[in-house]
Amino acid sequence: MNFSIGILLATLFLIATIAIFATKAFFPYHRIVALSVYAVGWIPFLYSISLRKQWILKHQESVTTFFQAYWLHLGLAVIMLGTIYVLLTLFPPVKSPFLGLSDQEIGQRLEEDEKIITYLNGQLESNFDEASSQNIFATDFKNISGKQKQELQNFWISYIEVMLQLDFLKERYKSFYQLNAIAKKDLHRLAFENGYAAFLSQHYYGLALAKIVKDENQRTFFNQSFPDYGIEQGMFDLIRERLTDNADLLRMNTGRAYYSLIKEKEGRLNGLIEGHLEGIDESLRDYAHLLAKKPLNFLERNAFKLWFPIQKEVAVQISFVRTATRDYLIGAEQIDNYRSRLLPGDILLERREWHATNVGIPGFWTHAALYIGSLEEMDSYFKDLPELKGASFKEYLEGNHPDALRQLLQKDEKGYSYAVVEAKRPGVILTSLEYTANADSFAVLRTRNANRQDHLKIVTQALAYLGRPYDFDFNFVTDNALVCSELVYKAYQDISALSIEMQQVNGRPIISPNQFAEKFTKESGTQQEELELILFLDGNEKDRKASEKGVDAFKDSWQRPKWHIAKDFANFQ
Repeated sequence: MNFSIGILLATLFLIATIAIFATKAFFPYHRIVALSVYAVGWIPFLYSISLRKQWILKHQESVTTFFQAYWLHLGLAVIMLGTIYVLLTLFPPVKSPFLGLSDQEIGQRLEEDEKIITYLNGQLESNFDEASSQNIFATDFKNISGKQKQELQNFWISYIEVMLQLDFLKERYKSFYQLNAIAKKDLHRLAFENGYAAFLSQHYYGLALAKIVKDENQRTFFNQSFPDYGIEQGMFDLIRERLTDNADLLRMNTGRAYYSLIKEKEGRLNGLIEGHLEGIDESLRDYAHLLAKKPLNFLERNAFKLWFPIQKEVAVQISFVRTATRDYLIGAEQIDNYRSRLLPGDILLERREWHATNVGIPGFWTHAALYIGSLEEMDSYFKDLPELKGASFKEYLEGNHPDALRQLLQKDEKGYSYAVVEAKRPGVILTSLEYTANADSFAVLRTRNANRQDHLKIVTQALAYLGRPYDFDFNFVTDNALVCSELVYKAYQDISALSIEMQQVNGRPIISPNQFAEKFTKESGTQQEELELILFLDGNEKDRKASEKGVDAFKDSWQRPKWHIAKDFANFQ
């Protein structure tokens, strides 16, 4: 092994480490595996360095001489930089909001802000009490209901709104020191207490959140963006990381010392400040835990940032790879013969042969979509439902999903009506039945016990996701982006006629399209049977056609091997 090969091997081990951290392969042991791979990567690196031993020794003397000559200067420089950092952290050079105000006006503002801080602190306390009473943090994302998800979202939005208001107040009082501590002693003290109380409230309830949110899926849920509320992605991680931020810990502890010097016995914020300090002191073990996990959290988060663009680009490029040039076996004319069997809310399963993406998707069925029917079909099927309050379905869409209505009133590029909602590479889109059924094998499943009201909810829940991007992270926890089976799963959320449990893959709960066929097979003929087969068009590679098959043939489909088409050319015993 020469120098270049050793460095190359070390680089490959580093890339593998990043990939394991980012994808959470080998979950729940992904961190141990990643660190082990990283450690092994040092072997070729150190060996390569040893090959350059003579070069290193040659330059070692000059480096040592430099440090021996300037160690005092370097030490003083470090001390000066540290001092400047502390001073700028504790006394930031920001403009005081009280410049130009009279003492009376300043006092009035301080009193108003004190009441606001007390109120916001009470809001956070009540939010946590309500969340605890509802037990929302025990939610299992593999079986989460729409109501449970809404409860988590409501808590998070309310929590972030209050935290942001406290952040605004905290920033306002960073310049408290500009109120003269001698000439304006009382105003100086009140300004400090306001700023310190806002800081402690934010810190205390940030710690409370970090302590109570242990589930990785909940962390992912809180980390997604909520653009309608101005909440950016990664907010949970930001709050957690701030708990062990050097500047914040410096402010908290120097503030504690200064508070003990200037506080008054009857200070109105004494109870809040001292209560939070006591709670923080009781949580020293949690700080140790957060500090211990901080480097790994940092590595995992940044590994994902580095790896995700690669993962996305690879997924996009692979989606274009098809190793055959023939037309798909099911055409528009054939599927049109079966259109009358379908109803809004039916689950569509599809497979297209010779696609590279088939290798990475578990099982035979590689795509799922939701049939909603044309606008005319939905108008007829949902007619006179009480939920529409006397309106037609078209009128309902006009008031609730106008973008979907505009598209449903049009035709696709081949003149077919839009009748399917599905998540593909562009995102969640409307397509025609002719387009989505243009496959090699195609199946339609329907929930046995769902009524028209259920189907209305299924269709409208699917339309609510229209326009969302495709989820190249394949994460069912978040709602900002979706994959095909995730769209179907979330369209059926809170529909009692269908229950399907997500599987855990690399620490993420997911459902593959193949699971719908597996569920049908395992429940068929039992009292738990929830799905019925409406149509199964099975493609034959040798005959170059797809023909309708029955229930027995469909039951076997989910267990077919990846390259089952070889059986069309040979009789395997």
